[in-house]
Amino acid sequence: MNAEYLENIWNRKKNIKFVYKKWWNSIANYMKNNDIVLEIGCGNGFFYEYLKKHKKVRYIGIDASKDNIYLARKKGNYFILGSAERLPFKSFCIDVIVGIDVLHHLNFNKAIKEASRVLKNNGILLAVEPNKTKFNTFLTKIFRFHEDYTKYPSIGDIKEVMEKNHFDVIEIEVRDSLIYPLSGGFSRKNLIPQKFIGFIDFFDEKLLSKLKFLCWKFIIKARKVDLK
Repeated sequence: MNAEYLENIWNRKKNIKFVYKKWWNSIANYMKNNDIVLEIGCGNGFFYEYLKKHKKVRYIGIDASKDNIYLARKKGNYFILGSAERLPFKSFCIDVIVGIDVLHHLNFNKAIKEASRVLKNNGILLAVEPNKTKFNTFLTKIFRFHEDYTKYPSIGDIKEVMEKNHFDVIEIEVRDSLIYPLSGGFSRKNLIPQKFIGFIDFFDEKLLSKLKFLCWKFIIKARKVDLK
């Protein structure tokens, strides 16, 4: 999908904004005033727009797409072209790194190693990723409902690489059984009437989120150990 197409969907679909805002609220709880926050795979700058309204942090976004950075820079001068696998920053300089649906598109071993390098001691790494389960993989194979889960790292894969690169995993939040797939994401039709989104969200959080094999997303939150 090109950057302008994503921008048009974002501006048009209220339900996908609702879903992303819930992820962002969870992530933002780990940020403090004046933190230097680096978003890898920042895309068009949607998360930046949220942060400038809700948090007093110093934001930097990086993305490998020239088109994404072109559109993001219309929102502010906080975006640079580059790779999360080779970050153009010195070591121990970032307080928080955020990756939203990006690690599974990268060599996540390299990206997590780079995150560990540039984060300060006790810095935070926050990632939203597809929750690879046998159930979700089955659905994508049969109905072609979503992207190919077979090629994605699992929770265990990402957790293992984080621990090898000096991270302690604080929390793994598994979520979005109905609300994410029914919203259609960026590539499918929205199936939720706006008036029902609150009910579906309540049903997801109170009941279905306990059935982890039904959930489509997870948020992993990790702290870099003190290397001194």
